[in-house]
Parts: sequence; C-alpha cells; structure tokens
Amino acid sequence: MKIIRKQSNNNSDPGIFSDLAFLLIIFFIVLATFATRYTLQLDFPASKYSEKKATIIEITLPGNDFAIYKKETIPLNHLNDFFTRENFSPESVVRLQVAANCPYQQAVTFLDNAGNAGITSVNIELLDNNK
Repeated sequence: MKIIRKQSNNNSDPGIFSDLAFLLIIFFIVLATFATRYTLQLDFPASKYSEKKATIIEITLPGNDFAIYKKETIPLNHLNDFFTRENFSPESVVRLQVAANCPYQQAVTFLDNAGNAGITSVNIELLDNNK
C-alpha cells in the first residue's frame, strides 16, 4: 500500500516577511533615537520628619571644578559649606545641568555632597557643549 502525502499549497514567499520584519526593526530603532532625552531622575528615600516645602534648585556643572547656582560660582571642594549655608529642605529637587565635557568624577562629587546634605531628588540633564 502506497501512502500519498499531501503537499501544502503555500504560495507566500518567506522573504517578504523577513523584509517586513527588517523594516519594522529599523523603524523602531529610528523612533527610539528621536524619543531619547539625556536626563536621569534620581529619587532617594525622604525623611518622614521633614516639614519644609519643596523647591527646585537649578545648578550647573560646566566642567571646570566649579558649580554655578544663581550666578554664584561655588568651588566643588566647598559644596558641603554651600549646602549647609543654603539649608535646602530634603524635599527639594535639584535640577543638575552637566556639561558634556564635565568629568564624571565632578558629577559624582556633587551627588555625594547633595546626598550628605539630605537632598532626596536629583534630575540630571546633559548639556550640549555648544550651549
């Protein structure tokens, strides 16, 4: 007895689906690069004992061992004194603008000093060197 096998009538070309998948991958990669912003939001645990109102503190790190706050230039090695003098509430949000050519260690130094001062929220934004 001879077994007859049925052959499927699949007329679709598998190459069409691979081309479509490739185009979709390229589309989403391009879409993702347009939607990317160079910011990072860090939230640290807040103290439950604080009663001061939250404020936004805008500070810039241009990359020259200084921080700029309200047109005041602060040496990075005096940040502890700055945070003690200003006495920001723990609910304050620091908007840290970092120049693209700023050394990584300067940003880490700033974040360490802000954390020691009790700051619980930091928004880091990377600035273009041309600005």
